[in-house]
Amino acid sequence: MVTDTSYTDGVLASPLTPEEPRAFIGEDPNGVWTLTIADTVFGDGGFLDKWQLDVSSLPATPDNTVSTFTNSTPAPILDFTAPTSDIVVSGLQNRVCNVRVLTHITHTFYSDLVIGLRSPSGTVVTLSSNNGDGGKLDVFNGTQWDDDANPAGQVPYMTNDGMVTDHAYVNMVVATPLTPEEPFMQASSATSPMGHGR
Repeated sequence: MVTDTSYTDGVLASPLTPEEPRAFIGEDPNGVWTLTIADTVFGDGGFLDKWQLDVSSLPATPDNTVSTFTNSTPAPILDFTAPTSDIVVSGLQNRVCNVRVLTHITHTFYSDLVIGLRSPSGTVVTLSSNNGDGGKLDVFNGTQWDDDANPAGQVPYMTNDGMVTDHAYVNMVVATPLTPEEPFMQASSATSPMGHGR
């Protein structure tokens, strides 16, 4: 993950998940793609030497029928514990097209939390790792986590309310929707025609 890699000077960090995931899914890929890099701190510089874009496309967007499953049993979140809560999904076809998560979490210090989702196949995605801006209360109490959450705008920016890592958190105000810190639909899913649809 780009937000949590242990960076070493002179050592390439690759591959990385982007800080904001899969915002382009469902768009027409034909036309000009533009990469923007903003240096937001004075005193140093560098170069963009080269970049490459790999694009997979489908003849049509897959079916977007949504099935909702809920677990309403409370689970306490105590210091230095990692409680889990399960939802059993059944009756669906055997390829995931899209995933969204709705959380109702109350906690007195959200930046203490690391939130993850594990699929039946064992794939683990990080929704948030130590985000939430310190002692802000109830900022994830009604948050919808969605790869398609709309970004606040083009770089450079100081905050971006669509991203869990860059949201300008306000005490007692639910931050929603947010992109998860690690995308639900990984780039490796692009090889499957049903692996990354909307």
